[in-house]
Amino acid sequence: SDVYKRQVSTQSTGVRKFAMLREQRYDGLPASPVNAPAGVPRKKEEHTRLVSETSAEMKPSAPGEGGPPAHTPTEELIGNWGATAICGNDLMSSCLYSTAIVIKSAGWLAPVSLIGVALSLLVYLGSYAEMGGAIPFNGGSYSAAMSTFSKRKASILACFSALSYVATSVMSAHSASAYFFTLFDSDNNGGIVGTTALIIITCAFIVFWGLEESATVSIVIFVTHMCVLTMLILGSITWLAMGNTAQLDSMTDQDLPHPWPVSILFGFASGMLGITGYETACNYIEAMYGKLGHSGVYEQALWNMWTLSTLYNPAIAFFSLCFMNLSFISNEEDALINHLGERSVGMCFDDWFDSDNFKSIMGKLVSADATIVLLGSTLTAFIGVCGLLTRLTQDNCLPVWFLQKNQWRGTHHRIILTFLSCALGVLGITGGDVDLVSGIYSTAFCCVMTGMALCCYYFKIKCPHVKRVYNVMQLSLPPVLVSPFAGW
Repeated sequence: SDVYKRQVSTQSTGVRKFAMLREQRYDGLPASPVNAPAGVPRKKEEHTRLVSETSAEMKPSAPGEGGPPAHTPTEELIGNWGATAICGNDLMSSCLYSTAIVIKSAGWLAPVSLIGVALSLLVYLGSYAEMGGAIPFNGGSYSAAMSTFSKRKASILACFSALSYVATSVMSAHSASAYFFTLFDSDNNGGIVGTTALIIITCAFIVFWGLEESATVSIVIFVTHMCVLTMLILGSITWLAMGNTAQLDSMTDQDLPHPWPVSILFGFASGMLGITGYETACNYIEAMYGKLGHSGVYEQALWNMWTLSTLYNPAIAFFSLCFMNLSFISNEEDALINHLGERSVGMCFDDWFDSDNFKSIMGKLVSADATIVLLGSTLTAFIGVCGLLTRLTQDNCLPVWFLQKNQWRGTHHRIILTFLSCALGVLGITGGDVDLVSGIYSTAFCCVMTGMALCCYYFKIKCPHVKRVYNVMQLSLPPVLVSPFAGW
């Protein structure tokens, strides 16, 4: 409309470029012959049709107001609970596999390293809040880079996001397999890689069938998972208060894997794996904004996730050290939290009721919860990467071949199969080695977080007049850049 054109014309250079890309239909694509062989670009009309079918209908809001695309009055928006649950499932499932890795790297100084990770995440919180309020569009760091840098640089950052999704699916599926085997007291050696591949293929089929993210289901899974983690912490405190402090008393007598400064640094690097999922909130930011503008849900979700990771991650690591020595943790790293449930809550109930059954029951309860949450995290990776690659194709960063939908279910089967091949390829190359996959995951995650921080500060210089809901001091830039390099 004329009003919308006048709005876009008054926007700053960066925001205007982003708005133009959102409306782009690639009219300059050269037409190809009607009977062109495979591999030749489609006709312009076919390209326009494919892009139009998958393009978002929402338009950018008034210039300089940092508002969202205009939602219809009947559109259902995500509230605080739903927004926190969707990204919280990814974030809080990370402690199920990252705790043992951090303890292996830092020894009994692992809680100190995780507190440092929480402080680092607090600095990132401001960058994500500012960019989300100034440019509230789905796509996370890719959308921020598109409005700040060139398409080429934004596509590089999108590659790291895609790599993070690949590592997420492999890591979560691998951990889900390990916890699944503990439900049946089975030895997982030899079968865990095959089960991991089966889980990844199953999630790909579910997404192919047309499953979408559900805020209600996410809330149920999130609340259940947080209740289990809270129960573990309260049970650990109770068991220690009952005088079972033998392992705690001798904890500091164990040798550190490295000199204490190096142990803390290595633990910090491994601890970055425990906050993966924090960047998920900005991937569906448009669903958090009301039709009248800023609602505060996005910022509240960021604060909720930071609070949860700060409280639970160091506590889980500390209580694991209170009941298990370093050698045991190193040998049982695939399903460590299962053993924490047995040795804290399970032992408490066995002592109270003079029984030997609760220890096994609590271990299986924790394993069941971990399996469900990690399966959800694997599924979320497939859903997220489908949205990311669809957006990249619409922006002409990938061939339009990816936008073809299957006639049976109406999903982008080519994107799903491509991502499935990448995930299975990483699983096959690494052989299910948790340390290798976690290294890939942490590196990609650090690159995505650093990219968002750079976008924030460059956008602050480039477009200072754009209204921001949250404004970060420029003095916080050095810690933001130092943290990911330390993680690498």
